[in-house]
Amino acid sequence: MKGGLQGIGCLGGFFGLFGLAGGALFWFLGIHPLLRAYDARSWAECPAQIVSSTVESHAGSKGGSTYNVAITFDYFFQGRNYRGTHYDFSSGSSSGYEAKREIVDRFPEGARTTCWVNPKNPYDAVIDKGLGWWLMWGLFPLPFLGVGLGGLVFVVAALRAKWKPTVIRASASTSSGAIAPS
Repeated sequence: MKGGLQGIGCLGGFFGLFGLAGGALFWFLGIHPLLRAYDARSWAECPAQIVSSTVESHAGSKGGSTYNVAITFDYFFQGRNYRGTHYDFSSGSSSGYEAKREIVDRFPEGARTTCWVNPKNPYDAVIDKGLGWWLMWGLFPLPFLGVGLGGLVFVVAALRAKWKPTVIRASASTSSGAIAPS
C-alpha cells in the first residue's frame, strides 16, 4: 500500500508542476496583458515623437526566427519628459516579419504620433493600447493548465479512494450487542 501512495504522490507532484507552469504562462501571456489593456482604457492621451523604430530578429533553436517591434518614443506628461519603449502590451516575439515591418514603417524616426500614458505611473506608456491577435498566445497554456488541474483532481480522487474509512454498523444477527464490521 505504501508504494501505491508514493506513486500517487509522484503523480500529484507531476500534475501540480504541470498545472503551475500552465497557470503561470496563462497569467503572463493572457490574463496580465488583458488586464493591462482593460486598465489602459482610462490612460491619458499624449503626443509623442518616435526616437527609433526597428524590427528585432531573434534566432530560433530550429533555424527559424522570431521578431518583435523595438520602438522608442519621447513624450511630455504632467510637466516632465519621459521615454517609452512599448508599442503595445504584447510580450516576447513571434513569427511574421512583414506585420512587424508594417508597424515600423508607420512609425519612422522623427514621426509624431499619440501614445497612451498610465496616470498612476507615467513611466508606463504604449503607442497601441488595443487588443491584438497576439492575445491569442494567451490561450496556448490552457491545455497545460487543464491537464495539470485534471490530473490533480484524479490524484485527489485516488487518494480519497485509498483512505476511504471503513463503516462499522450494528448487526441485527449478533445477540450480544457487539458491533460487527460490514
